[in-house]
Amino acid sequence: MKPGKPAFAPRSAFGIGVLRTVRGSLKRFVALATICALGVTMICGLKVACIDLRASADAFFDSQDLFDLRVQSTLGLTEDDVSALAAIDGVEAAEGGWVETCYTTVGSSSEKVDVKALSPSGMNQPHVLDGHLPVTSDQVAVTRRFLDESGLALGDEVTFRGASDGEKDAGTGEEDATADASSTAVFSRQTYTICGVVLDPTDINAGNGTMSFRASGGSQYAFFVLPAAVTTDVYTAVYLRVDGAESPLCYSAGYEASVDAVKARVEAIKSVWRAIRPGREDARRQGILDDAGSQIDSAEKDALAQLGDAAAQLDDAQAQLDSGAAELADGRAQLDAKSADAASQLDAAQAQLDAGRAELVANQRQVTDGLNQIASGLGCGVDGIGDALAAGRSQLSEARGQLKASAQMLSSLMGDEWPAEAWSRLEGAQTPEEARAAAADVNAVLVPFVSDAQGAIDDLVTVVESDEFQQLRDTYENLPQWLRDRVDAAVAQAPATVQKLLRAILEMPTDQMASQLRDLRSQVGQLSGLADGMVQIVEGQARLDEAEAGWKKLVAAQSQLDDAAVQLADGQAELDAQRASARAQLDDAARQLADSEAQLADGRSELEEGRAAYERERADALAKIAEARGRLSDVDEATWYVQTRDALSSYSSVESDASSIEAIGTVIPIVFFVVAVLISLTTMTRMVEEERGLIGLYKALGYSRRRILSKYVLYAGAACLAGGLVGNLLGFVVLPLILFTIFQTMYALPAFLLQFDVAYAVGSVALFALGIVGATALTCRRELAEQPAALMRPKAPKAGSRILLERVRPLWRRLSFLNKVTARNIFRYKRRFFMTVFGIAGCTALLVCGFGIRDTVLSLSSRQYGQEGVSRYDLMLVTSAADLEGVAQDLDADAQVQSFLPVSVDSVTVSHGDAAESMQVYVVPDGLDLSGYVSLTDDAGNTIDLASVGTVITKNAEQVLGFSAGQQVHVQDSSLAEADVPVAAICQNYLGNSLFMTESAYREAFGAEPQLNGLLVSLDGTDAQKIAFSERLSTDSRTLSVVSTTKLVEDFSSAFTLINTVVYVVIVLAAALSFTVVFTLSNTNISERERELATIKVLGFKRPEVHRYINKETLILTGLGVAVGLPAGYALTRSLTWILKMPSLYFDTLVAWPSYVLAAVLAFAFTLLVNAMTNRALDRVDMVGALKSAE
Repeated sequence: MKPGKPAFAPRSAFGIGVLRTVRGSLKRFVALATICALGVTMICGLKVACIDLRASADAFFDSQDLFDLRVQSTLGLTEDDVSALAAIDGVEAAEGGWVETCYTTVGSSSEKVDVKALSPSGMNQPHVLDGHLPVTSDQVAVTRRFLDESGLALGDEVTFRGASDGEKDAGTGEEDATADASSTAVFSRQTYTICGVVLDPTDINAGNGTMSFRASGGSQYAFFVLPAAVTTDVYTAVYLRVDGAESPLCYSAGYEASVDAVKARVEAIKSVWRAIRPGREDARRQGILDDAGSQIDSAEKDALAQLGDAAAQLDDAQAQLDSGAAELADGRAQLDAKSADAASQLDAAQAQLDAGRAELVANQRQVTDGLNQIASGLGCGVDGIGDALAAGRSQLSEARGQLKASAQMLSSLMGDEWPAEAWSRLEGAQTPEEARAAAADVNAVLVPFVSDAQGAIDDLVTVVESDEFQQLRDTYENLPQWLRDRVDAAVAQAPATVQKLLRAILEMPTDQMASQLRDLRSQVGQLSGLADGMVQIVEGQARLDEAEAGWKKLVAAQSQLDDAAVQLADGQAELDAQRASARAQLDDAARQLADSEAQLADGRSELEEGRAAYERERADALAKIAEARGRLSDVDEATWYVQTRDALSSYSSVESDASSIEAIGTVIPIVFFVVAVLISLTTMTRMVEEERGLIGLYKALGYSRRRILSKYVLYAGAACLAGGLVGNLLGFVVLPLILFTIFQTMYALPAFLLQFDVAYAVGSVALFALGIVGATALTCRRELAEQPAALMRPKAPKAGSRILLERVRPLWRRLSFLNKVTARNIFRYKRRFFMTVFGIAGCTALLVCGFGIRDTVLSLSSRQYGQEGVSRYDLMLVTSAADLEGVAQDLDADAQVQSFLPVSVDSVTVSHGDAAESMQVYVVPDGLDLSGYVSLTDDAGNTIDLASVGTVITKNAEQVLGFSAGQQVHVQDSSLAEADVPVAAICQNYLGNSLFMTESAYREAFGAEPQLNGLLVSLDGTDAQKIAFSERLSTDSRTLSVVSTTKLVEDFSSAFTLINTVVYVVIVLAAALSFTVVFTLSNTNISERERELATIKVLGFKRPEVHRYINKETLILTGLGVAVGLPAGYALTRSLTWILKMPSLYFDTLVAWPSYVLAAVLAFAFTLLVNAMTNRALDRVDMVGALKSAE
């Protein structure tokens, strides 16, 4: 076999070499496959998920036979119109239908509901979720959202009403017959029974999850009834199915081309139809005018009859008032006479009572003086006399007892000399005189006795206290005789009973004699006061008896006075009662007369008001009738409006959400692809350099360049194929299934379908294969150009050169040896330097972009709502024009309301060229300032004065529709009125689109006055209080819609569930790519420097030192990559502002500083993790084998 053809042998050396290369470079192989898998996943996953979403929606629309075109007319449509539309080329089927926007009760509030008639042929057929479709005219099928929010269930009953049903005239309280003479209810106003739960094919939104924020302003719910419930023979719309439109995807260019072609033919049919039957449109218009004229004539007849009845009632009321006035005059005279007679009788009775009261007062004064005198004598108040008397008696009794006890004790001193008989008389004395006589007898005995005893005791004390006696200090028996004689002489002076006591004292110790003698003298002295004390007690008792007698007499007198006072009081009370009764009777009569007079006055006032109201209502009724007749002349010719499915908010939301994901899926894979090519170029370059000798051997053996190149191309291609297969599995199955879980919260489609697109599958793999294999081929071609001998020799090292850092001498001298080596290794190998830096920078940029999208989403609510945002009002409520004034008055009286601004609010469709967008229009009355409720600023942050410019539209509308300031846009409102509106300025707005106009600008554009029907309201209070206030307003039957910006902020996160999920997918894939890049480059770096690493190990470097030697370079390169990647990530994020042109969402991107930190931290974290993994490879470097290698 020739050397050039070994590949055809099943076990050739070349084939074995290829397999060995794969096994020997398995890490590189896996790295290349991983990079390819991540890139293919990113390209296919996001794109295919969008394809799956569109395909799922298309399958559902086809199964429910959703219309392709919808035709509406300002004068309605008839069977002739349906036939004419069916005859148009390209129209497969045409069918008339009925839809009416009504109001129904949801909880405690009134909400819009679209009532629709079921199609006999199944066009626009709702999908049954539970129960069944209506089979009788009193059954209704409702949407799931209505059941969930209303709390009703199958079998319950519902009703609905039109916007003008039941309106009352403010003056008469009757229904205003001229309110809307031309309006006709489409469906019967009756009670319907819920028989089924359905999914409306024209509204597949599952809730508020869509991120398109399309301001349709339409109904939240839908009811489906049978055509038998329709009360008019004029269709509200005709639905067309375009021939051949079912085959292509409904969001494809082919579908749109087919539908647009038929739409153009439909729009041209009116002029053709008028040419064929010129009187048909005029006859229809005249028929409508005749019907309206008949209604106006009937209303005029009824109004004049009611006014005639009111005039007759006014005349009857006048006659009744005159009769009542005469009766009141007679009653007034009788009342005056009765009042005078009663007053005379009451005055006489009052005089008698006054005389008795004067006498009572004089007596009371005498009693009071007596009591005060007694109280003064007792030293107490009048109320305390009784207690004072009792206390005095108690004190006297106690003193008598003490005196008796003293007398009994002292009588023992006198013995037989005690005057017992006289003392007994003294104790029994009843009067002071008796007491004083007995006391004189007692004192006649006691006084001499006391005098003799005290004299003897005093002489004896003198002897005992003398110096002679004190010096001896001896007992009586041992005293000298002369001293005993003195003692005996003193003792002998005392009475006999006292002498015994004195002798006893003399027997005591000399130091106690004097004190004992004095105590005895004191006891003897008490005898002299006994009689006088008893006299005082008897006298005190006499005084108390006298005071008590007087007190009792005064108390009895006081009791009599109290009884007299009670009698007087009773008499006065009776007189007062009689007076009050008389006065009450008179007052009642006077009140009745006054009430009658007031009623008479009110009657006269009401009569006057009634006459004024009669004249006013008569004038108003005639004016309304005249106005209604005038409006008939303003009825224009029929205007047809042809709409595609794009007019359906949920239909457009699918395309909007899919387009936004596709935009992200278009930008991000570019970065993946560039990083993949750079990394593969570095990886394959190192692989080829490692096998230079083998390549030289192949060439020496005669293998062709192509054959040698095929080895490495096969290696890279096999890695791409393996990664591509994994990436296709992840991109076509796993990632769409993840996004389907989010789609299910946004769209109520019965099923989501997985699609496989061969073009995407093959193209994505081919793209990465082209880049990776191309980089491999480019690397090999340079090596294959050399001669075999040169290849088998080690590659000459590059000439050394000084790096730039070495020229900075002060810095270079301060670096350590290892730091100098690290700097040389980093900057000398420039290709490795740039590849590593750019690879890490790309991954960091992807991370910053992912975090930036998240930051932007989180910031949108604060930039849109609140005092620092665009929408600064707290509530926007919509009412009917007739109810606006009443609601405004109620708000003005509420303390929680700071201020409010009346505006005209309507849902409009704004178009420019072929693009259209639904939004809200706000018309501000001239002279009122919008700036306190909505902040209008341009791109530079300058304030826009709406009053000066007239018309302002939001930034996203400019992006989506493609106009600029100074151009005109076409506007169609909810009543199908149209106008071309010049755009004077463009303002910043982030969520939703809005058109702001002044009253003058609206009048100039539409030629009509705007109807004020909305209020922008600013509130006080906490967020919870503001939400509670909005919920309370929503229960008011006059409010048609209440939107709380505080509630919108709370519910904001659910609106971006989809884009947040996409962001997390991007972040995870970017993190995986970053890890793969750092891992691949680190392993490549180690394999390139095995001889160097072996050398420093031989020189004695320890494992930790070797680890730091290599890891330090990796960390520095990571830092440089992060430094480049952070601004690159910001630029990539900012580019999304112009790339993501999503309807009703101005995605003005920003990156918060924590996101930069987090991206940098993740990059370094991956580097540290890879370093920990590659340290094992550093430890396994074979020093001997590396140093013996030829390289």
